[in-house]
Amino acid sequence: MDPTTTTAQLFAGVDVSKDRLDVCLRWSDPERYEKEEAFFVAYDASGIDALLSRLLKEPTMLVILEATGGFERTVVGALAAQGLPVVVINPRQVRDFARATGRLAKTDRIDASILARFAEAVRPAPKPLPDQEIRALQAIVARRRQLLGMIAAENNRLSSAPKAVAKRIKAHIRWLQKELSRTEGDLETAIESSPALGENEALLRSVPGVGPVLARTLLAGVPELGTLTHKRVAALVGVAPLNRDSGTLRGHRSVWGGEGSTEGIVQGLMYAADNDADVINMSLQQIFRMREQPGHVAVFNRAINYATDRGTVVVVAAGNDSRNMDRDSDTYQAYCQSPGVVCVSATGPTSSEQPFLGPWENVDAQAPYSNYGSPITVAAPGGSDYGFVLGACSGTTLLFAHCREDRFLIAQVGTSFAAPHVSGLAALLVEDIGKNRPSEVAAQIRKSADDLGKPGKDAIYGQGRINVAKALKLE
Repeated sequence: MDPTTTTAQLFAGVDVSKDRLDVCLRWSDPERYEKEEAFFVAYDASGIDALLSRLLKEPTMLVILEATGGFERTVVGALAAQGLPVVVINPRQVRDFARATGRLAKTDRIDASILARFAEAVRPAPKPLPDQEIRALQAIVARRRQLLGMIAAENNRLSSAPKAVAKRIKAHIRWLQKELSRTEGDLETAIESSPALGENEALLRSVPGVGPVLARTLLAGVPELGTLTHKRVAALVGVAPLNRDSGTLRGHRSVWGGEGSTEGIVQGLMYAADNDADVINMSLQQIFRMREQPGHVAVFNRAINYATDRGTVVVVAAGNDSRNMDRDSDTYQAYCQSPGVVCVSATGPTSSEQPFLGPWENVDAQAPYSNYGSPITVAAPGGSDYGFVLGACSGTTLLFAHCREDRFLIAQVGTSFAAPHVSGLAALLVEDIGKNRPSEVAAQIRKSADDLGKPGKDAIYGQGRINVAKALKLE
């Protein structure tokens, strides 16, 4: 870029906290390339006005903020309303970028600087924000989901409540059902009052098996439908097989990423526990910042406690970012750092005489992608570039061409494929030890593991790699 003929472009990073906005500005002009302007404003109407005034003074190429559980919505709306290009980014991407550039320290000011540098280097494309109709529909759909969750919870309490309490629970259920009916009326009104929403709902419901609830959930949760290709929508919601070609590994595809509802995950945990699930296996990765999202952390911890208190063993995959979970004390990795869970890292061979066929060397080596740190409980085989974990094809794996060719097995790699080994062992131990004793099941998994690496519990293997035969006292 020639600074004599081209106006310098401005890139802004905004770190959002409850009471203030830390801002960093960077320019594309080579003469100012190493210079940054940092300031902060109060997170209120006057502070947002001051931020807008500063950004509108010169051409702003991009403004980036991290997703902070909803705190960012007000400022994002204000920026978009002024026509400023704004992107809300996944915090994990930003932390990975920071580590890649050697910035390991973490303060609000540093975070804003990293966001500005990320904006300049990566330049993610801004997406149009949902319009007012979609935002209203999203709020109503979310409220309906909340009411259904409360009704389910109260019905479960009713089954074991004494007569004196049951009367009040029944009264509350009746009120909730009336509120649900009113909310569904609001949904009808929102659809009927919008020609665009009405047309899109009719189109969705023309698909066999799609009823009003699914159609409205899709309209609210995936407003991009109709504006993106089918492949991009598949990637957006996390069901697109993604390439993983590296070294000798070729042709392997895995499904990951995508968007989902935090509330839905919490409700799923509670639903499973309320319906007497013995084991919950979770392969979901979300990263939160404890200072700015304490509510999210508290909600997850309560949901995990709710499940374990009802006798459910909760097994979670550690994640595939090669990340030290102890490095950043402000970062909370759901759900490995939740209390009472069995967090599973992955092992995998380091070499193979015949690619994927063996014999293998160092089968208990730490898998290079596996997260690690003090939250790790145990390790289990997750595979590597030299050896896969084999699983049965099922309805959820029909996206893979391999499973559509009348084959029965699919090869995968990741902590998502290590955790099911532990979940399977947990299920066998429930049969052996008894139901509703999750702490005893988890203790037996830890106690029977083969100690690898440093003696005792370590950051790579936790208590060790699981040993099914020893856990079930078969040897």
